Amino acid sequence: MKDYWKDLSLREAWSKRERFNFIMNYIDEHADSETPEPEPEPSDDPVIVTSADINVSVKNKQGNGIGSATVTVSQEGSETTYTGNTGSAGGCTIRDVPVGEYIITTEATGYITSIDNYTVTDGENIFEVVLETEADDNP
Repeated sequence: MKDYWKDLSLREAWSKRERFNFIMNYIDEHADSETPEPEPEPSDDPVIVTSADINVSVKNKQGNGIGSATVTVSQEGSETTYTGNTGSAGGCTIRDVPVGEYIITTEATGYITSIDNYTVTDGENIFEVVLETEADDNP
């Protein structure tokens, strides 16, 4: 492009039409060296999902949500855990859990701890837990 500006400055006396023609000819002559690479074709390969969210609902036997329950998602043999706490309605979402087999432990004050197996998939993951009160366990 340096040559272009140098050549153009020597021709300041040219009319607008002459300048335009000069610019267009210059671009045509140098187009190959300045042509950008074409964009890659879009891929038809399927998107591989490697993690998903788990929507957890924790309730008592009467169907009422249990707030402040702790939900822990872990894999056997792994130190990595994913944890969430339920809101007042008994629900929580645990985000970005890798697809696979898990153990879900649900704990709440006054309730018996629940331990369940669960498979996280690349689809919708809804896990429902019904906790029994500690008083229900005593005769």
